[in-house]
Amino acid sequence: FEDPSQPTTVDSRLTKQSQEALVNSLRSLTIAPTGSELPVRPGWGSQGQQIQLRTNFFAVSIPKGPFCEYDVKITPNVTVKRVRRRIFELLDSHSDYQRFRPACAHDYSSKLIAVRKLPEGTKFEVQYFEEDDQRGSLENRKTYALEMNYIQDISLDILSKYLVGDPSARNADMSPIMAALNIILAQHPTRNGVVVGRNRFFFKQDTFPLGGGLEAWKGFYSSVRPSFNQLQVNVNVATTAFYSEGNLANAMAEFRQATFGARIDSFLRGIRVQTTHLGHKKTVKKASTFTAKTYKFNWDEGGGKSISVEEYFEKSKLPVLSSSIIRR
Repeated sequence: FEDPSQPTTVDSRLTKQSQEALVNSLRSLTIAPTGSELPVRPGWGSQGQQIQLRTNFFAVSIPKGPFCEYDVKITPNVTVKRVRRRIFELLDSHSDYQRFRPACAHDYSSKLIAVRKLPEGTKFEVQYFEEDDQRGSLENRKTYALEMNYIQDISLDILSKYLVGDPSARNADMSPIMAALNIILAQHPTRNGVVVGRNRFFFKQDTFPLGGGLEAWKGFYSSVRPSFNQLQVNVNVATTAFYSEGNLANAMAEFRQATFGARIDSFLRGIRVQTTHLGHKKTVKKASTFTAKTYKFNWDEGGGKSISVEEYFEKSKLPVLSSSIIRR
């Protein structure tokens, strides 16, 4: 890392001699006439003005390896990404997993990378509950089994040859190695922030309001890249919008005011909410034209009588609903 206020210096690994040697070694290669291979660099440009350019790439050390790749099978099967991620979070805090955790990294979905082979038949059972769910006993929580199925060893020997331009490594597939390294690199920011998309990490400690029930979180994007004589990680600053935590009815009113009547359905769809009277967590599917006054259901405890949501709250002595929820 270089201080941006200081003059840029060329990395010692990028000497003129070493780069010339690389280009000369490539000249002996033959290209398949079918067009399936990319041409190699014939030499260096000689026109224009030579400059020094600072980039947002940072050198990282190449681990010794090999890594062990595992497919994590969850039983019963889970297709919802949010639930799968929560299961892996519970795995991270599982007492039996702690002796493996320092040497393992996973993608919170299905793949785990270990620096050494796990005991054959390694399996863990976690009892599912939401992050801030304090309700219910352990007996009422669903149990998921995570089975570690060995796939392959990922050797890093070919990576060293690939980085120095060894012709024997020209057609080597680097994707399994890069995928494993990205999972390892992402483990710390994933555990300490929020992941949005692929390799984009955001942190609640650095936010600012946007209005309309939204706020911006700052973070970064990272990706491991091979380059000449060095493995590097590309880091880009990123910012994205999150819902502001708070009362949903107030957020809806703020959104309508800030957007001059934009579709409320686009604001609500997919948002995760929690009821304050029972603590239930639900995902909003879409906005409804009903209000607490107009929506009715059959109340079993009231003898199957049709009752509105507003009446149910009154008869059940639950907290008074906001007027913005009741009115049409």
